[in-house]
Amino acid sequence: MRKVVVLKKIIYVILFAAFLFGGVILLNKWLCFKDGSICSGDERVRTFQSLPENSVDVLIVGSSHVMCGMNPVIFWEQEGITAYNLATRAQTLPFSYLYLKEALKTQSPRYVIMDAYSVMDEKEQYGLINNEDHFNMNMGSLPFSMGKAELIEKYIPFRERIYYYIPFLRFHSRWKRALEMQPDNPGIFLGFCCGEDETEENVSFEEPYSLGREERAPLEAVDLEYLERIIELCRKEEIPLIFIKTPVNASKEQMGRFNELGDILEKEGIPFVNYMELYRETDFSYREDFRDRTHLNSRGAEKIKTHFLEFLKEYDLAQTGGSLKDHRNETGFDFWQQKSEAYHAHQRERGREE
Repeated sequence: MRKVVVLKKIIYVILFAAFLFGGVILLNKWLCFKDGSICSGDERVRTFQSLPENSVDVLIVGSSHVMCGMNPVIFWEQEGITAYNLATRAQTLPFSYLYLKEALKTQSPRYVIMDAYSVMDEKEQYGLINNEDHFNMNMGSLPFSMGKAELIEKYIPFRERIYYYIPFLRFHSRWKRALEMQPDNPGIFLGFCCGEDETEENVSFEEPYSLGREERAPLEAVDLEYLERIIELCRKEEIPLIFIKTPVNASKEQMGRFNELGDILEKEGIPFVNYMELYRETDFSYREDFRDRTHLNSRGAEKIKTHFLEFLKEYDLAQTGGSLKDHRNETGFDFWQQKSEAYHAHQRERGREE
């Protein structure tokens, strides 16, 4: 009889623990503030998770520079390639690694396109990113995983870790707002962020060639660590990896980091499509094709993505004989066509198309 009572107590404790654990997960999901801004990862992750398994040909990962510069709608319209842009604002290589790992749970893309921008800056705060809001935004967009726990344990001060394991505690003042349904952001299409047309006033740039191509500066340890992890992950999954760098206003030291990255990638046999060097081939203008000091406007993005798509087609043909197929006349790909139509409707509303 006593054994039965003890057994019941054990069962009750297990059920209570399971209930408590499940409750924490639900509270984190429902009560945490979700960033509905155009640059957040929330919308991108939700949409990505709704895609049919193994339907993405090209996965784009990185910071807001590829988020505003690589439009998957064009991939679909011109070549019938199913691409998705999983970039977010201030996404550094550690976060890119986590986004990539999460994406590969449901997708087996033929190519991964990785943004190189984040190696440019020093990671002063939290060892990962120099802006706490950006750090929290990337953390909040990612589901919990051992990789996420590793970042928390490695870079978050001990007293603050509880807020990253149970984030609704941090955002308790926003619960009412978090409970409200947030509509899809109309400016995001397959993860692409529609940039502005014009360049802000008082934005002037020095073309990167004038800074010299011989500059070299060491990458930070965290960048080297996660660069190696990204390369290993793609090789393990047998997915070709391509790095890309859209044009940016850079200092000599920042140019040195990009050049250093290029040296590493060359040794690894990984293509680096660096528009800091190739921009002249695209007719890109450092005076007219930026929206602000680092992001492309819609005109600049059009030039870069058109050139890159041609590169990707030629590279795919040379490496695989043409693994990227045209899905426009195949069944099961209505989602990409719908997003394409929504994108152009949005452009017409903003007066960018007739």
